[in-house]
Amino acid sequence: MKRDNRFVLILLIVYILFSDSISAKSFLKTDLNIKLIEKDSLKNRTYSELKKRFYNAGDDSKRAGNYAKAYLKMAKEKEDNIQIANGFLLLSKISKEEEGLRYADSVLFYGNKSKNKELLIKGNIQKGIHYFYYLAEYNKSLEKLLKAQKNAVEENNQFQQIVIKHHIGNLKTVTYQRKEALEIFRSNVKYFNENMPQNNEERIQYLKSLFRLANIYNITKKPDSAEIINKIGIKETFKSENKNMYSAFLACYGSTLHLSGKIDRALDSLKKSAGLIKNNKLRVATIYLIICKIHYAKRNFKLYENYLLKIDSMYAQYPEAIKETKIAYEALVEFYRDNNNDKQQLIFMNKLIKIDSVLDEKFKNVNKNIVRNYVSKNIL
Repeated sequence: MKRDNRFVLILLIVYILFSDSISAKSFLKTDLNIKLIEKDSLKNRTYSELKKRFYNAGDDSKRAGNYAKAYLKMAKEKEDNIQIANGFLLLSKISKEEEGLRYADSVLFYGNKSKNKELLIKGNIQKGIHYFYYLAEYNKSLEKLLKAQKNAVEENNQFQQIVIKHHIGNLKTVTYQRKEALEIFRSNVKYFNENMPQNNEERIQYLKSLFRLANIYNITKKPDSAEIINKIGIKETFKSENKNMYSAFLACYGSTLHLSGKIDRALDSLKKSAGLIKNNKLRVATIYLIICKIHYAKRNFKLYENYLLKIDSMYAQYPEAIKETKIAYEALVEFYRDNNNDKQQLIFMNKLIKIDSVLDEKFKNVNKNIVRNYVSKNIL
C-alpha cells in the first residue's frame, strides 16, 4: 500500500512539474508573440502616431527608441529627406554625448538636402542642447544656439525662438546671470499663457518653461513663488499624456519645501523623484546635493558622506554633472578635514583642483560671449 502511495505521489509531482513547464513555455511564447505583434504593428503607424508615442514614452528611452527607429525606417523606405531628418531628430533627443551629436549632424545634413530651414533650426538647437547638458561645453552650446536663432529670426519662427530663449536662459543660469534668466523664463511662460500649446512638442516646452521658472525662483530664494509655479506644473503634467516631467516638478517642489523649512516632506519628495528618474543624471546629482544638506542639518553624517560619494561615482560616467561634482568635492574636503582623515582629504583636494581647471576652461569667455553675440543683437 505504501508503495502505491509513493508511486501516486511521484506521478503527481511529475504531472505538476510537467504542467508548470508547459505553462511556462506557453507563457513565454505568448509574451514573445505579443512583443512581435507590437513590433509589427509599428509598421502600420503614421509619422504623427509614431511621434506621439515617442513623446508619450517619457523617460523610457528604450520604448522611445523603438518608435524613433520605426519612424526613421519608414522615412528611409519612402526616401523622404524631411522625415528622415525628423527621425534622426527623435533619436538625437534620447541619445547622449557624441552619438547625440552625430544624429543632430544627420538632421542638419538632411535639412540642407531638403532645403528645410526649420530642420536647420532644430538641428542646431539639438547640438546646443548636447553641448550644454552632456558635455558641459558652454561656448559651443552658445555657438549652435546662435546659428539656430539666426535662421529662426529670418523665418519668423516664433516657437523656435522661444525654445532657443529657453536654452539661453539655462546658460545664463549656470553662468550666474540669474536675474536675466528669470526674465527669460517669465517671458516664455507668458508666451504660452497667451498662445496655448497646440501639439506635443509645444506642450512639453510649456512644461519645461514652467519647470525652469520654478527652479530659478528656488535658486533666487523665492519659495512662495516657486510653490505656485510648481503646483501649476504638476497639475499640467497630470493633464498631459506625457508624465515625464512629473519627476522634475517633484524634485523642484522638494527643493521648495526645503527652502521653506519643511525638511521631512522635502526629503520624501526628493527621494521619490530620484527614484523615478532614469536618464537625467544631472538632475539626480542636483537632488543628491539637496538631500546632503538635509542629512547634514539632521546630523546624519554617514548618510551625508554617502550621498556626496554617490555624486563622485556618477561624475566619471556623466560629465554633465561637473558643477554638482565640484560642490560635492568641496564638501568632502571639508568633511574629511573636520574628521581628521588626511588621506581622503588629500584625494578629494586633488580631484577638486582638476575639476576647477576643467570648469575654468569651460566657462572661459562664455559670459561675455552671451552679452556680445546675443543680447547686443537685440534678439531678446
